[in-house]
Amino acid sequence: MIPGLILGVAVGLLLPQWEPHPRRPLRRLFDLRLVRGPLGGLALASMFSALAFVTFSGSVPLWLVHEHDYAPDATIIGWTLSAFAFAGGLGSILGGFLAPRLGALLTIVGAFLLTLCPLLAVIATEPGTAAYFGAIVLSGILIFLPVPALVIIAQEFIPGAPATAAGMVLGLGSALAGIGYIVLGRIQETVGLTHGILIGFSMVVPAALIALVVLVRGVSAPVQDSAAC
Repeated sequence: MIPGLILGVAVGLLLPQWEPHPRRPLRRLFDLRLVRGPLGGLALASMFSALAFVTFSGSVPLWLVHEHDYAPDATIIGWTLSAFAFAGGLGSILGGFLAPRLGALLTIVGAFLLTLCPLLAVIATEPGTAAYFGAIVLSGILIFLPVPALVIIAQEFIPGAPATAAGMVLGLGSALAGIGYIVLGRIQETVGLTHGILIGFSMVVPAALIALVVLVRGVSAPVQDSAAC
């Protein structure tokens, strides 16, 4: 509970104040027509990054058990997931603080690309060591650092529907990642657990590239107001 309270206070202090927006009909909460535009690209980038996150949460515990002979209820599994989740919360807060200062391109694309290094280091280091947990914390921070900027950019593309933009980027991205992880599971059965994890971790690279294309094209593209659709 204490970490949650700390993060809650940090959110209140670091993130901008909420500005109310006009209410929209319930049928506008999910507009499939927006998927064809830049919002669909952002949701796809979110899906790839979420797939790397799900790979960590779902496969690293298995890797500890099967590759390093830890018991299924070993303490290190809990510490591994807790450190990653807590670092992710810090990364989201830090991302909301840095995005207006560094810009979306550096915050999103740069962070996604940098995430690959500590993710790979998690597999390369000895579990339980300081380097292992350091790589976990850095991975959690970096993989969630772009999330606030993704939401902000999506809302700028459709300023009349901020809730729809956020819901489609986060919700649709997570849903697609869940489906993608089923496919990744089949790949892991074929190539082995460790190689499957490395493939899942590498999904931050297409996330960065897709976000880069969307951001570069979005500079010259007209902003769409979903309220007018």
